[in-house]
Amino acid sequence: MPKSDAVWFKIKEEGRTGTSNTWGDTPLMKAGGIATYTIPKCIKPGYYLVRHEIIALHSAYSYPGAQFYPGCHQVKVTGSGSTSPSGLVSFPGAYKATDAGVTYDAYKAQAYTVPGPKVFTC
Repeated sequence: MPKSDAVWFKIKEEGRTGTSNTWGDTPLMKAGGIATYTIPKCIKPGYYLVRHEIIALHSAYSYPGAQFYPGCHQVKVTGSGSTSPSGLVSFPGAYKATDAGVTYDAYKAQAYTVPGPKVFTC
């Protein structure tokens, strides 16, 4: 069973663009679509596990709400950064049923708040 230590931090998030039908995953739905991210330069070197997650909202209008589809890959960070990331969370445990974005009616034109911790910045 995986440990539940708070070791995860967020470096990027994309949700809905205003109240439009453009979402963070919209570019991924095209042939050759890719997701990109930048590791903050201040992070100290080492191996990190990146958790990429798609949040499905098609039936999130009532609890239990959103469906979370994570995937992971490992990266080696190099450079001269010296910062240990803050805002650490654990999985399971990073999301609560009452968090914004866990229950949400995606069929209404309304802003969306991505659940989870704030994005870590240097």
